Amino acid sequence: QEQQEEQQEEQPAPSVPATPPLPSVEELAKKILTLEGKPQIDANGKPTGRTISKSTAKQYSLNFKKLVTALGCDKTEDLGACLRKTDLFADYIDETYPNSNTAKSNYNSLVAPAKYIPELKAAYGSTIELLRERMLYHIKKAETEAIEATGSQKVESLASIKKRITGVKRKFGDTSPEYVAAVLQTSLKGLRGELATVKVVGSVKEMDKYPNAYYHAAGKMRIKEFKTKQIYEPYLFTLKKTERPYKVLDKWLKAKKPKYLLGNNKETT
Repeated sequence: QEQQEEQQEEQPAPSVPATPPLPSVEELAKKILTLEGKPQIDANGKPTGRTISKSTAKQYSLNFKKLVTALGCDKTEDLGACLRKTDLFADYIDETYPNSNTAKSNYNSLVAPAKYIPELKAAYGSTIELLRERMLYHIKKAETEAIEATGSQKVESLASIKKRITGVKRKFGDTSPEYVAAVLQTSLKGLRGELATVKVVGSVKEMDKYPNAYYHAAGKMRIKEFKTKQIYEPYLFTLKKTERPYKVLDKWLKAKKPKYLLGNNKETT
């Protein structure tokens, strides 16, 4: 028995797989910029059908460099060990960016690049889960605040609009901007305050001339420019001709022939 115990004590500790060496913070930031055009991957590792835009790759790169520099990771000899201090990153982001939309954007700039850069993913290891959890928390919080915060805002909550759609149709008619806005705002997530800036165009090619555009024949809509200065991935919609949003727009566009989705100019709301 003593001999067995001695043999057990002499057994070497299990080896830990070596992680790929990390480039410098500056080199990582440049590498993140090259994610432009890569297929977007969801939380489960599956392609979303969309690609990473130039603005999104730039946002990832700038935020990543800003955050790791703020925590002094650019000056440490062991960058990987510094990146694994995700609790410090979480504390910094939550304290520096109380707005959940800004906070989730910063969390995503740490999490998203790791899906595409193996050495970065390996450096985080399991510690990245804390960043994911905090990002999801802020995503849910931002959505809740957007829906519930109606007080002084011009845009009503979705729940309130849904309750009033029938009344809006009865009061203003089914070819009114009020009714069109109510239907679209409750059907297409993301449109809310951007409807009046959407240009009605005559072809997919013409859509490229405007940041926010709608091509009715194909039911294609893109919202690329937002009221906030924060950079977001464009909203892309394809309206099905058999469903209410398309039918409501069809009747409205034929009746009014507006230049912009809710009227003839950007000031129309």
